[in-house]
Amino acid sequence: MMCEQEYVSRPIGVTAIQLRRDNLKAVEKFLAGRPMPELYTREKGWSINWGNSHVKVQTIDGKRTATPGMWIVKGVLGRLSVYRDDVFREMFQELA
Repeated sequence: MMCEQEYVSRPIGVTAIQLRRDNLKAVEKFLAGRPMPELYTREKGWSINWGNSHVKVQTIDGKRTATPGMWIVKGVLGRLSVYRDDVFREMFQELA
């Protein structure tokens, strides 16, 4: 018979970038893992709306839209997530 137990998540490192209106090229490089041609802004799993500074990201929970101020997180398996700034700062801390 299984009894209820408490668990804590393991500390797992991630990489992240905060979306701002002035760093779309850096976000694009973060998502693609390489510099992209000037007009190509869509790859499997994500796309950038340059006019509105929005990034659409395919996550494990479905498609999410990151707006300026939100964080895009790449986990250890390369999975993408999107977090509001307050939630990101509550869940993650910067490594020194």
